[in-house]
Amino acid sequence: MIDRIKAIVDRTAGKIAHLECDGATRVLNYLLTKEGIPHQVMRGRAAIGVESITHYWIEAEGHIIDVKIQMWFGPTATQGVFKPENSKTEYTGHPIQMATSEKIYGLLMRI
Repeated sequence: MIDRIKAIVDRTAGKIAHLECDGATRVLNYLLTKEGIPHQVMRGRAAIGVESITHYWIEAEGHIIDVKIQMWFGPTATQGVFKPENSKTEYTGHPIQMATSEKIYGLLMRI
């Protein structure tokens, strides 16, 4: 399952470079839902040391899916699909419902 998730993220990441974390999370939520891959959208805080931000990400199969964290913490922050213990970013948050429609997906993807 993780290989399927990584493939979706890999083929999508360049197409969503213009989006911030909420938009990127919506796009990935849409694609994962369409593929029938169980996942949970999360909203909360991401922190490295004393620096923290309000953030959106996805959790699936014991992994974090976050393609926008480097926007805020720079290139040393772990980005993509990874185990939380392999990242110096601390994520604290709660699950939220996010039903991304095809129309919203199209607008975000500019199609």
